[in-house]
Amino acid sequence: MRDFGGMVSFLAESPEEAERVAASTHLFRLAESPADSDAAIALLRRGTALEDSMAFAFGPPDVDLPSHELLGGLLLARKQFAEAAHELETALRRTPGRVSVKRALQRAQRGPQ
Repeated sequence: MRDFGGMVSFLAESPEEAERVAASTHLFRLAESPADSDAAIALLRRGTALEDSMAFAFGPPDVDLPSHELLGGLLLARKQFAEAAHELETALRRTPGRVSVKRALQRAQRGPQ
């Protein structure tokens, strides 16, 4: 599905938080191209806020990849190291032990090479 307008509407109107997070994650993946990265970051920030508000009643929300991790990776790719580190630290607090997040956080903390 490449219908950005439909996904944005779904994100705004869906009553289920898990569906909103999934929609936000899907939007991020669709909008990953450099031309759309500002929009992707804005939408993913909404998704992370929604994911943060969900209870861990039976484990973390069922998403492809936690949104803080996605956002941290996007910010790292854009060389926004301090913001990336913040998101990746949040990702590690929520899902400790993820090796890929630890490595990304190390790259963010090193900054420009």
